[in-house]
Amino acid sequence: GIYNMQVDRSFRMGMMWFIFSEVMFFAAFFGALFYARVLSVPWLGGEGVKVFTNFVLWPHFESTWPTNGPAHVGGVD
Repeated sequence: GIYNMQVDRSFRMGMMWFIFSEVMFFAAFFGALFYARVLSVPWLGGEGVKVFTNFVLWPHFESTWPTNGPAHVGGVD
């Protein structure tokens, strides 16, 4: 009985916006992961419009996931 109806509504709306922002954050995160795995890595490997991206940027780049970088940064061949 300490809070009135307006304060209670404010708390509920605040929690609703917080949950909505968390859902949008995870949607953006997994959307970026999907973009990296499904769209950009194969494109860098030369698939798609065949613009020779992999030959121009990194001649020895293999389009596999997880990527090891253009210069084998991780040390694994």
